[in-house]
Amino acid sequence: MAKKFNLTIVTPYRKLWDDDADMVILKSSEGYLGVLSGHIPLVVELDFGFIKIKHDDKESIATVLGGFAEITGDKVTVLTDAAEWPDEIDPARAEDDRTRAEEIMKTASGNKLVKAEIMLRKAMLRLEASRFSG
Repeated sequence: MAKKFNLTIVTPYRKLWDDDADMVILKSSEGYLGVLSGHIPLVVELDFGFIKIKHDDKESIATVLGGFAEITGDKVTVLTDAAEWPDEIDPARAEDDRTRAEEIMKTASGNKLVKAEIMLRKAMLRLEASRFSG
């Protein structure tokens, strides 16, 4: 059994997780990173993606929309603008967001195009995550 460490996932609006974990897998801007207790100290930039939390022979998956993770030997802190559990996602709303983003991208340029691309990435991640709920 892996030694546990404290994992905290914080958004501006809530703590999504504040408990022990056996392992966490993060999607950094450089690729996926698996973290166990005793990991070398590190700060990484996170990309849009999933965080997989392994705890007590269970696995929990959440979406994270960028941010940073600070890793120390016995603690991982994730700071992100938004994170949610798959069962909190409304697939119909995510599909509407995807459609709206694609429509905006057809005619947008500059800053409006960048915002539409982010909206599309978020919608696609949320649609993928909604398949995990149940």
